[in-house]
Amino acid sequence: TNLEVVESQKPVYKALVRRYNKRLAEPVVDEIATAILSAGLANNIDPRFLAAIIAVESDFDIYCVSNSGAMGLGQLMPFNLPEAGITNAWNPTQNIWGTARLLRGHLNDYRTRPNGTLLAVAAYNAGPGAVRRAGYQVPAGAQVQRYVWKVYYRYKEFAPDMFR
Repeated sequence: TNLEVVESQKPVYKALVRRYNKRLAEPVVDEIATAILSAGLANNIDPRFLAAIIAVESDFDIYCVSNSGAMGLGQLMPFNLPEAGITNAWNPTQNIWGTARLLRGHLNDYRTRPNGTLLAVAAYNAGPGAVRRAGYQVPAGAQVQRYVWKVYYRYKEFAPDMFR
């Protein structure tokens, strides 16, 4: 069951979260690790991929805010909160579940396209409109290009078995 997977994998994810953010209290580390595993599994996303997105977005900083107003662990934009089912972006569990739901939507939208996963990551960062305007390629802007590659290499670090 998913619960058994969460419990058996949790120590690995707790260590990962702790490596990025040493300031977090133990119960928060446990909550984040649990949410990454459970939200990943529930949304059919490799939890290591979800963790890679969050590591690149916020380094697991719950209260991270970007210049554009993106909030929390997954750097969710305020206008995405209702769609993601979030009432409190600062709640780690809600934020991670919202991140997973939005990411799953992008993965579904681009699943039939070449490089669909890269397009989903680009859409998570720059929005689906930017991907559409770029002709269903990763948009050319330096920021989104850097972001997509950072996520790629972070996922490769977290899940080397996926890149053999």
